[in-house]
Amino acid sequence: MYQSVGGLANYFNYQDASGKTIDPRQRVIGTDHFKKMSQEFRVASPSTERFRLVAGAFYQRQSNVIHQDYQIPGLGPQVSVNGWPGTLWLTQQYRVDKDYAMFGEASFDILPKLTVTAGGRAFIYDNSLVGFFGFGRNPGADESGIPYTASPYNGAGSSGTGVAGCFLTNGQTLGQMVNGDSPQYPAPFAPVTVAGGPCTNLANLSGGQLIPKRTQGQGVTYKFNLTWKPSDQLMLYATWSRGFRPGGINRGDVRDYAPDYLTNYEVGWKSTLMGGMFRFNGAIYQQNWDTFQFSFLGQNSFTIIENGPSARIRGVEMDATLNTGPLTVTAAGAYTDAKTLNDLCATLVCTGEEGNLLAPSGTRLPITPQFKINGTARYTVPLGSAKGYIQGLIAHQSSASSDIRTIPAGELGRLRAYTTANLAVGAELTNYNIEVFVQNLWDERGEISRFEECGSCGQRHDRHPRGREVLERLSIRLHRITALFSLFAAISEPAGDPPVSKSL
Repeated sequence: MYQSVGGLANYFNYQDASGKTIDPRQRVIGTDHFKKMSQEFRVASPSTERFRLVAGAFYQRQSNVIHQDYQIPGLGPQVSVNGWPGTLWLTQQYRVDKDYAMFGEASFDILPKLTVTAGGRAFIYDNSLVGFFGFGRNPGADESGIPYTASPYNGAGSSGTGVAGCFLTNGQTLGQMVNGDSPQYPAPFAPVTVAGGPCTNLANLSGGQLIPKRTQGQGVTYKFNLTWKPSDQLMLYATWSRGFRPGGINRGDVRDYAPDYLTNYEVGWKSTLMGGMFRFNGAIYQQNWDTFQFSFLGQNSFTIIENGPSARIRGVEMDATLNTGPLTVTAAGAYTDAKTLNDLCATLVCTGEEGNLLAPSGTRLPITPQFKINGTARYTVPLGSAKGYIQGLIAHQSSASSDIRTIPAGELGRLRAYTTANLAVGAELTNYNIEVFVQNLWDERGEISRFEECGSCGQRHDRHPRGREVLERLSIRLHRITALFSLFAAISEPAGDPPVSKSL
């Protein structure tokens, strides 16, 4: 019953060395040993000339040794990762991402107020991943010679994950050897590729050697822009640009995913009117999103990234600010119409079979609401040598789908529309600020996302904005900066929150 309503799967497999069921609560010890090295060579012509050019080359290498140790106190060896007593699940991986690019951009003033810009970037990406992830295997199974006969095989009660997927010296995996038509005693494991792992199940076999799984690609992105400034208070522009995200590697037997591309067509304006008192900006755009990447929880609750079909996004966004001196009013809004242009299917080619169609053409993209709008008003008054203020913010967004796939979206339900408000009262003094504020004034439980903890739990979880919060904040600025050292500490708040100073 506990498992069927979204509880811990295979609860009774969590046992100590004597076979007694134990408290399954976990803690995760995770570390990342991340390195990043980037180099860029760039040349630029004088910015004051009528014709301006920037060009160069770029190289970047990022690496990460990933360690995640899911521990359960008292966990027995029969359900622990081999060589890691008390560890239910282990991730021990090494990732390397390489990027190469050549780029250039040129601008030419056709007229003093009319400028055309064109740019391009040729790129190559090369990403690799190798190591181990998953559960262990019951060491008692080796005595029988047929590992899948042991119970439990591992914490998941499965003979297809973790160590079961590790490569052997004969080129097969443990699971292939013991789950075939003629089960046989497995060969020794191939050498470990990442120190600390019990074996290797995330790799490719080439010439009898284990090498990292790898995804590579190349392409070109570009940008064309036309800017017209009929006056110092108004600028109009049109842009045609294209960007991309590199492809990547999925764990297990899931195919890798390809890069996706976004082509943007946009016209907009930026203006400052009424002697600088009023600012009004806006843009109208269409974006064509080719083979977009999307993620979901697959079998064994692994996050899987795949390529969907193409989508079209049309939208309008505007913002305006009126500053009368003591009173400043700001409003911003956006309308987004984002839909798929083709059927999304479970296979690369839609077969028409029942269950193959995940979302029909015309399905709205998830998470992003169709409407978002917010407004802020701030009134400032002198208080002796200080400057007092009161500020209010209200924000609203419409409902949205929780998943692009039709069936999961129906099971999870839509993200409900919600409206939130913030209020702040404070004073700015010479060397410090003091502020009392309320965030989420009426404690609105808006939904940011809906999801399941595992791929087949059937139990929904919601993520909400922060509940109502009343705090006092005192920030003292350090005005003197020494010649060699400076101290910085910044308090970051979500967009739309009352501004807070960089403080010591």
